Amino acid sequence: MANSPLKIKFPFLAPTKSIKKEASVSTHNGFALTPGVAFGEALLLHPKKPAHIRDGIITGDIEVEVERFTNTISIIKEELLYLQKQVAADIGEAESAIFEFQSQVLEDMELIDSIVKTIRGKKVGMNQAIDHILDQTETNFNKIQSPYFKDKFMDIRDVFTKLKDYIQTPQAKAVLEKAAERILVTDVVHPSIIPPSSEQKIKGLVTKIGGLGSHATILARSYGIPAVGLASEMAEKVEDGDLILIDGHAGTVFINPPQDILTAYQHTIKEFEAYKSKVVKAAHEETKTRDGVKVQIGANCCTEVDIGQATSNGADGIGLFRTEFIFYVHSAFPTEEEQFEIYKGILTRFPGKPTVFRTLDIGGDKFLPYFAIPQQLNPFLGWRSLKISFDMPRVFKSQIRAILRAAHWGQAQILFPMVTSYYDIVKAKEYISSCKEDLAREGLEFDDRIPCGAMIEVPAAVTCFNDIAREVDFVSIGTNDLTQHMLAVDRNNPRVAPFYTFHHPAVVSVIGEIIEKANLLGKPVSLCGEMAANPYYVILLLGLGLRDFSMVPSYIPIVKDIVKSLELNDAREVAKHIRGLKYSKEILGYLKNKTAEFYPDITKVLK
Repeated sequence: MANSPLKIKFPFLAPTKSIKKEASVSTHNGFALTPGVAFGEALLLHPKKPAHIRDGIITGDIEVEVERFTNTISIIKEELLYLQKQVAADIGEAESAIFEFQSQVLEDMELIDSIVKTIRGKKVGMNQAIDHILDQTETNFNKIQSPYFKDKFMDIRDVFTKLKDYIQTPQAKAVLEKAAERILVTDVVHPSIIPPSSEQKIKGLVTKIGGLGSHATILARSYGIPAVGLASEMAEKVEDGDLILIDGHAGTVFINPPQDILTAYQHTIKEFEAYKSKVVKAAHEETKTRDGVKVQIGANCCTEVDIGQATSNGADGIGLFRTEFIFYVHSAFPTEEEQFEIYKGILTRFPGKPTVFRTLDIGGDKFLPYFAIPQQLNPFLGWRSLKISFDMPRVFKSQIRAILRAAHWGQAQILFPMVTSYYDIVKAKEYISSCKEDLAREGLEFDDRIPCGAMIEVPAAVTCFNDIAREVDFVSIGTNDLTQHMLAVDRNNPRVAPFYTFHHPAVVSVIGEIIEKANLLGKPVSLCGEMAANPYYVILLLGLGLRDFSMVPSYIPIVKDIVKSLELNDAREVAKHIRGLKYSKEILGYLKNKTAEFYPDITKVLK
């Protein structure tokens, strides 16, 4: 299972670098983000602090900072011009106007001069000068009681945020060229710093910011990169070149670990490899509980790596294909033909098995490099997902047409993300109907009976569930967003990361409610969030009535083996007991005990 999150390779016998006697040895407990274990040299990717600035105050030549500011403006202007041309060609002139406006902001000499004067007059770095002038500008804009001018200020702030982001991480690309086979230590995890190619692949990830459900964490899990989140003061103890052992199961980071710890982990890995070899061999068999109940175990995919793993690990189809990654790797919105060929290729890899294509789901913590989403105070509650698709009909219809056409070559299904109301699903279906009419008129082959479904991942969709479910052919529970919105916990905020738990009583209750309602309406229901891959939750979800799981491909053999060890009555009793518990810790403790009781091999998975 290449690239599996649980695939461990240790250079124990011949480490790339010996641990010096004077090296600082320490152990730190953080948050388990992505399972797995990795060992290697640390590579720091922190914002580079200019030598002539200390604590935001210029201590050297002021003109060096002025030149740095003006050079950055030139670079950002070139980027905006490129984006304007790409969006105008792929979407339309109207949609590209935002980039023209942002370019004009950078040509506003009064604004630029005021920042330069602040750098010189207050002897501060460009970031501090930008913040100072933006605060003044915001005050002036707020005096004008007009939503239009307030929106324009947000566009201005977005431009200067680009400037600050660029100046803070100018070395990121260069550093990543050296990242192969190293443990990356970074402040913020962006998807762009997780290169999928084997030549560039990092061995592990230690981050200050980014919670269990963040987009980049999901990508790291997909590529088999163990990850741990540490509090700031802990992460700052890591130095470039330190030897690091990270345990993504326990959320532990060992800095310059002693040989006895390395030896202990080596023994654990050998034991796990033997277990894994056993379950992979049985993964292609039909999955049934001990009392004969069939359970579907599909794969969450977004890359060629995932698809290969899904095939080799016995996936019963693709339960969730995240199409935004196709958009992410392009330099502009992919055309209908480009998407059609990709979707068709995926379907031919799984003949006779369902493949669920989720339409473009960006916003929140997911962005495209060529499409600027305005800065939002609450991005997870802002312009994202289906709302963006509705506002960009050309892009939306292009994707739907591509999926409809590809569906002629396999068992494709369309899944709409972030559905919040009956209106959302009715409007989305209108797009499907319109695309079908156009394709029929053009004489192109397509699947006229393609199933469509709704993601249930916000409380509003749970409340309106019956109305939504009657309009679709199936539903899929997205536990990552559902948990975040149910618990009012920002999954990317390390301060509240411990509260982002799938075993919260409210989350357990609402999942049970969704499954129960779907079964009563005769609608197939799957669960495709990260919760599905956690071995401790399998018995609970089965007991709540779930029969269709979708997960990271590398966990499919493990979950299948767990399902085969269980009887449905036992699972139902576990779920019934849990729904009477009031504390999250109680629930998790009970799940761990019952899982170990029915599936003793769990200790080989999560030691």
